[in-house]
Order: sequence, then C-alpha cells, then structure tokens
Amino acid sequence: MNAAVQSPPRNPNRRWSGQAGIARFTLIIAFAEGGCLILASVVAYYLREQDLVAPFEYVLATFLATVLALNLLYFGKTYQWTTQPSVNTKQVPALLIWLFAVLIVIALLYISKSSGVYSRAWMLLYLAIGAFSIVITRSIAYVVVSRWRSEGYLREPLAVLGSGKTLRDTINLIMQDRSDSIRFAGGYVMDQDLNDAGGPGKLFGTYSELKLKIGKGELQNIVLAFEDPRSDLFERAVQELRLMPVNLTIAMPQIMGSTPMRVLGV
Repeated sequence: MNAAVQSPPRNPNRRWSGQAGIARFTLIIAFAEGGCLILASVVAYYLREQDLVAPFEYVLATFLATVLALNLLYFGKTYQWTTQPSVNTKQVPALLIWLFAVLIVIALLYISKSSGVYSRAWMLLYLAIGAFSIVITRSIAYVVVSRWRSEGYLREPLAVLGSGKTLRDTINLIMQDRSDSIRFAGGYVMDQDLNDAGGPGKLFGTYSELKLKIGKGELQNIVLAFEDPRSDLFERAVQELRLMPVNLTIAMPQIMGSTPMRVLGV
C-alpha cells in the first residue's frame, strides 16, 4: 500500500456541510413538502368548485392534514435519506404516511360529525395531488442531493487522529472509499507526536487543533488510528474525546488490509 498521504479535498461551504448543512437542507425540504401539500388542497378545490377561495372548514382540514403529515414524515424518519450512502428519498414510506394522515383527518371529521360539509371528490383529489406533490418534491431533492454530494456538500465531515503508518494507511483507506456520505476533513496527530506521523507537510493538524474544531461544532466523526492501541497517547485520546460530542471509531488497517473502510454506520 502506498503510505503517502493524499491532500484533502476542497472544503465545501460550511453552511451546507456536515450535520448543520444536512439539518438546514432537511428543513427546506420539509417546508417545500408542506407548501406543496397546501397547494395540492387549493388545486383540488379549484378543480372541484372552480374557485380558489375555500371555506374555513376546508382550510382547517388542510391545516390538520399538512401538520399531521409533516410530523409523521419526520418521526417516521423519511427525511434521514440525506445522511445515507446512497440517495434514497423513501418515497413509498412517505406516500403511505400521507395516506395515513389523510385517513386520520377523515376519521376525525367523521367523529366530529362534520364530514358532510366536505366534498368527497375534493378529498380524493386532495389525496391524489398531495401524493403526486410528494413524489415530485422528493424527486427534485434527489437530483439536488446527488449533485451537491458530488461537489462535497451534504456530507458528514470525518477526521482521523492517530500516529505513524497506521494513521497514514487509514487516511488512504478512507480516501479510496467511494461512499458519498462522508467527507474527509483531515488527519491529526497528538501534539508531541507530530514528527513521527510525517510532519505538518503530510498531515493537516495537531490534536489541539482537532479539539478546537470539535468545540466549534465543525467535526462530529473521529477515527482513531494509532500505531499502538495500548499506548498512553491512545488512552488519553479515548478518555478525552469520549467526553466530547463526537462519534468515535477505532481503525486497524493492519487487520483490514487493503479493504476500503465504511467508517460511518449509515
């Protein structure tokens, strides 16, 4: 294996990178989906009544269905596809949740004895157009996510902390991995171990700099790749990092050989 450490890729705009970028993008998709569901109600009412101004009862039913659907879509984890290795917008689960939300609203209207106010044709049109809008919204999101990931956005930044050949080999394994769910964010060494790991020209920072980035919320995924996992440096790193808001993974390239490593369990 070539032990030379490659240079890290260009860092994308932090606004659309890492957990903060994924959360921001997910929020935009949720708002877009909610807006489309409301628009679906307007279109359905216009097709049925040839009027854009619906009575209050229709507005209330639309509000209930939209809020309920968005909550179920969120808690049903249908927005988590932004963190998965392959982009899967979970359209089938989303459509089933939309159907379930509409059925709940219909049940509530029936229990409250107000279902007679609503047109059945409008309800069916609303259900169909709403389903269509979900498919369109998530299809567009698929294109955006695929393109942005190819440019380094909407990925989980990942850094490696370690020493010696193990550190260099682990970095090379990660950079050989073709997963589009992670973005290599640099290699780091313990402060007093800088020369042993290849020097600042080969790597990209010290342990102190790594902790500073963790404190700023820039890094949440850390791979530990120490030459000797029984060393004091390794124990110190584990003891200190386990108290920070990070996900730790221990890499052992000497056991894994040349197999690219799936570092994140996504």
